[in-house]
Amino acid sequence: MKPEHNFARTGNLEDPVKTNSATDRSASTNISRRSAMAALGAVTTVGVLAVPGRAEAAGPPRGRKSPTSQLSPEEVVRAWNDAYVKHDVQGCLAYMSDDFQRIGDSTLWVPQNKQLTEYTWTQFFAAFPDWTWDMTSLNTIGNLVVCEFTERGTWTKPYNILPGVTLQPTNTSFVDHDADFFTVKNGLITEIRAYITNNFQRIYGLGTVCAPKIP
Repeated sequence: MKPEHNFARTGNLEDPVKTNSATDRSASTNISRRSAMAALGAVTTVGVLAVPGRAEAAGPPRGRKSPTSQLSPEEVVRAWNDAYVKHDVQGCLAYMSDDFQRIGDSTLWVPQNKQLTEYTWTQFFAAFPDWTWDMTSLNTIGNLVVCEFTERGTWTKPYNILPGVTLQPTNTSFVDHDADFFTVKNGLITEIRAYITNNFQRIYGLGTVCAPKIP
């Protein structure tokens, strides 16, 4: 990786990576979806970075039950998954609580909130329009639903991996194996813990991009 594209060296997001030129394009293979999302999650957690966006797809007003509250945890996860494989982010959000958090390697095990998760999924699906995954198993224990997936996709479109940071496509594909733990309460997903084999990182020949240093 070129030194000028190392977040750890620049120490902030005032000098963002822009991979729109032929010279910079080679840097795109050195930044992973997961390491960059970890950086995004880290700076958002401490309040340094605000993700521009829209009002969240809200759950029910306080004191009112969710329209999905009569669904079993398995039914909620299957309905969420039906929207997810269609790249229907708003449909997914309808099955997620307002205090939803996502935790995994992609967030450096720092909880990622609903707004940031919306941004992450929207940008990823735009860059990988053929992305899909197949559910290979589902097990339910009370409010916990554990699923395994095989995911695959091809990077064919520019990827706005961070606000102000656009990576150009490599037109190469990846296959990953996932185990996701969904916690469901009152008909809404409150947490997803994601464990991924990270072939995504291996396929794209990644460097070591770390979270920006916080002043």
